[in-house]
Amino acid sequence: LISEMDEDELYLVKSSYYALISEMDSNLGLLFDSLKASGQWENTLIIFTSDHGEMMGDHWFMGKLGFHESSFHIPLVVRDPDRLSYGDCGEEAILFTENVDIMPTILEWLSLKIPHQCDGMSLLPILDFHKLPKENQYVFEWRNAAHFEVNYSCWGQLGD
Repeated sequence: LISEMDEDELYLVKSSYYALISEMDSNLGLLFDSLKASGQWENTLIIFTSDHGEMMGDHWFMGKLGFHESSFHIPLVVRDPDRLSYGDCGEEAILFTENVDIMPTILEWLSLKIPHQCDGMSLLPILDFHKLPKENQYVFEWRNAAHFEVNYSCWGQLGD
């Protein structure tokens, strides 16, 4: 529990976490260099994301909890070599997406059928910024609700 950690312990936990992020960043660089050296860079869809955020001491919480932005606001970076010439590289879309959208995005990019039972939606329309009027690029209909479930049945037992 964070309440039992002193400042030095919390610093060690945070520095270890950020060191792992640095290691991942370095390995992504190696992967990208390899794709470029093999001639596959311009034929590779790259999607970078995470399964959850990390509280890292925010609001006196550690780990993943769904109540605060640092837990549910996760990275999602898409590099689509088919759309690089549109001039939208580096644009940020402020839209609610979910990890269930990754699979249909990959399937659509590969021109494969998205199964009917799939819960997600392809993110490729979001990448087509060049087709949208500038004033509509951040407001077109995508999702209009977020759902979160909490099981309160064990909360009375947390202190036991």
